[in-house]
Amino acid sequence: SPQTVHQVHLNPGNSDSNTYQSIQQMRNAMEKEIKSERTRGNGRELAFTLMPLYALGVGVFAAYKFLKMKSHEESLSKKEKSTEDKAKET
Repeated sequence: SPQTVHQVHLNPGNSDSNTYQSIQQMRNAMEKEIKSERTRGNGRELAFTLMPLYALGVGVFAAYKFLKMKSHEESLSKKEKSTEDKAKET
């Protein structure tokens, strides 16, 4: 922290203990930051894990809808053919 840095400069005779304290404080702050990044990063890791599954699901859904439309068109064309055949018979 800035206060620790000022203390080191103000007390040159006792700089080893202040430096040790400032290094220890910096280390503690870095450990806290790393821990908080890990907890924040878990959501990102989960998102990156699930993204391919989501994309696969969207692809499967699109293929399903496409095939459903295709079969619906084929059934309509078969109905139209049967209607035309009946018309030709009469």
